[in-house]
Amino acid sequence: MTSSSDADQAGKLTLGYFEPNPHLRQPLTRIETARAVVRLAVDRSAESASRSEPTQDFLVVQHEPDRICFAVTDGVGSSFRGDRAAEMLARLVTGWMFGRPPPRSESELRDELTDYLKWIAKKFHPMILKLGIPGRPNSLVREVLEEKRKYGSEAMLACGRIDWPEEGPAQVALAWLGDACLRVVAPDGSELDLTGSTADRWSTRLGPRGRVQTRVMSADEAARVIACSDGVLAGLSSVVRLSDAELEPVLAGLAAKASSDDTALVDIALDTSAMPPVDTPADEGGTEEAFAPEEDEGAEGEGVEDENADEEVVDGPEPPEWHLTEGVLRWTSTTGAVGYHLQIGEDLGFQNPIDYHLLTTTAFVLPQLPGSTSWVRLRALAAAQPGRWGDRRMIENPLVEHTIEPKSRQLRFEVSRYRAVAKPPRDVKVDYDQEHSLLHLRWTAVRGAKTYHVQLVDDEGRLKIVPFRRNEAQVEVHQEYSVYLRSAGTDWESAWLHVGDVRTYRQ
Repeated sequence: MTSSSDADQAGKLTLGYFEPNPHLRQPLTRIETARAVVRLAVDRSAESASRSEPTQDFLVVQHEPDRICFAVTDGVGSSFRGDRAAEMLARLVTGWMFGRPPPRSESELRDELTDYLKWIAKKFHPMILKLGIPGRPNSLVREVLEEKRKYGSEAMLACGRIDWPEEGPAQVALAWLGDACLRVVAPDGSELDLTGSTADRWSTRLGPRGRVQTRVMSADEAARVIACSDGVLAGLSSVVRLSDAELEPVLAGLAAKASSDDTALVDIALDTSAMPPVDTPADEGGTEEAFAPEEDEGAEGEGVEDENADEEVVDGPEPPEWHLTEGVLRWTSTTGAVGYHLQIGEDLGFQNPIDYHLLTTTAFVLPQLPGSTSWVRLRALAAAQPGRWGDRRMIENPLVEHTIEPKSRQLRFEVSRYRAVAKPPRDVKVDYDQEHSLLHLRWTAVRGAKTYHVQLVDDEGRLKIVPFRRNEAQVEVHQEYSVYLRSAGTDWESAWLHVGDVRTYRQ
């Protein structure tokens, strides 16, 4: 089992969210949630570790008191940068499942997940094409890698969502594509394996290759749900029956073999008594402390603390250079970036920033902002990890929404993009279903928009972004959120429109 410092180094551990560091081994780790116990582990194959390469298997777990969502992905080694596809797919699918209402049927989950996998493929394949060829290969190898890059990045997927609603029965919803494995252990100890064909996978070029398969069941039918990549299959029976202390060396042994594969494992016990014990030696201590949020040692000191303090980044892309002209923030394209993360704060410490995650253009029209000045910083995002933040700079807040007029015929396409960016959806109508905690939004369609994004931001600044194809949305809300809406075209995104706060709709 891990200690607090070991866990923080190996993976990203924050309240309600976990993802591993793909460059480090994540030992078997236990998370106690409000309703379940979760065990997880990630390791590189012996070959990947010897070459200091990242794992091509990835996982993400996100939870709140009433739900757990997870995804395990297995990058296809024969594709271009399968590790990138695995990381993107796990993060995006987990966020998508977490932000939507529980599926009402297997067909609904299959159809909507299939559409979402197609949508993210269109979004990310152009970014894969821009990735550089790693290393300095000779001309023959470079030619092969360039062909692979055109073919795209691919990954297998196993994912799920477990719900414990305030009213109604608890539910387990599972989906898979490819040979990543799901095993459901019933209360009587019987086991159900759910897996697909090695020919099926998600592709950044083609979207889902093969049929997404789904299973929706009552939580009464599942004592545990286990998801893993094919590298764990040889030890899957050990996962079912062994304690943490016994299982950890088994998983380490699988990865140490010369013929080993990367491994990723998520083990969720809905019935906590169905999970094998920790059985940790006394001199190693317990496990709960590994997941307690670290205390801020400077919280009682003077001065402004940056809650989003720059973290040390070893291999992330460099921050882009940016400038502000007539309310439009423009920046240079960064090599290796698949998107950009913009923060706007009221102070130098960025205590409660406005976050714009995964901007895919190199221009952004600033929204109406409170006060006369704001602080801005920007960083590039790679599929593996974000880059470091650029310099923090103060700007004068725009007073009005800006429309840029073209100065030449060559600029018309670029200008029309900015004009669209300056126009988020309008005439938004909101209805709140108190019984089911559902927020219904409808708005006038924006010309040229391909998708719309609903962003939910809680009181601690954590956010969820849920995409929709039509000019209406239904979002499940079980806590107080500020709700924002934007439109997006093929190569542009509007500013966020603040629709309102959930607390006002509940009144």
